[in-house]
Amino acid sequence: MARYIAVIHNWFMDSKGFNIIELNAADEKQADIEACAIAHKRNGDFNKTACVVLTVRDAETIAQRKLTWRERITGRAYK
Repeated sequence: MARYIAVIHNWFMDSKGFNIIELNAADEKQADIEACAIAHKRNGDFNKTACVVLTVRDAETIAQRKLTWRERITGRAYK
């Protein structure tokens, strides 16, 4: 069974970054509806949002690695 993750981009006058939310959906269509509903709630007069649904298979894992000094100081992960 696949898992679904919604990546929601939010911006006002400039980019406010990305929010990543794990969805509780059985299929991709339901995940897309759920992601659009979350993005619609955050959408406002001047605050705009866009969303993308990503499928994560059960066999996929995140590779473990140590953080760089830059990542430790800034608190953000870079590739």
